[in-house]
Amino acid sequence: RIAGKGGGLAIFETLRDKALALGGKIRYDTTAVGLLRDQKGAACGLEVVRPDGRTERVTAGRVLLASGGFQGNPK
Repeated sequence: RIAGKGGGLAIFETLRDKALALGGKIRYDTTAVGLLRDQKGAACGLEVVRPDGRTERVTAGRVLLASGGFQGNPK
């Protein structure tokens, strides 16, 4: 088994910092409920539910979906 030095948090921080440096935006506590597609079928954004419960359509040149922490939740 190969694990990153510093564990999951170190991996997350490295990827987060790189994404932000490249102009990415991270939305925490936001649930993706739909994938927006362009005329060719490529992902071009998301329909999301924000922390305040409102739905929003977010367009983007690139889409990266990620989640984590579930392995630490006994429920």
